[in-house]
Amino acid sequence: MGRIVRKITLGKKKVLALFDTGAERSYITRGVLPAGAKCSRIEPVDVAMGGEVIRFAERCLVNGEIDGLPFDFNPHLGEKPFMIDNKRVDVLIGAAMMEEWNITIDPKNKSLNLSGLKKRSFVEL
Repeated sequence: MGRIVRKITLGKKKVLALFDTGAERSYITRGVLPAGAKCSRIEPVDVAMGGEVIRFAERCLVNGEIDGLPFDFNPHLGEKPFMIDNKRVDVLIGAAMMEEWNITIDPKNKSLNLSGLKKRSFVEL
């Protein structure tokens, strides 16, 4: 398992995101949710985080960028940020989202490998 903290862009905000291969789902705090993000109620999910159980009952469609490369994801919406290495982290990007966009972690260098995301090209017909 690995985890990396990096800045991403959500709308006009730059926020810290934790890329965590040990987390299946992705999460975002309400305070950094970009304007226009679509959220909907879901069957509540209880998740153990930071020594407590947190209930998530909303999920959103969020557009973002990392190093200028666009992506979208469906994080569960929460209220409280996470503290990682004394840094406020408002987004947790889980393994499912990383797999979808072919983002991998290089634990040796403690970095993200975005080569799969860079290779993606989109053609509108």
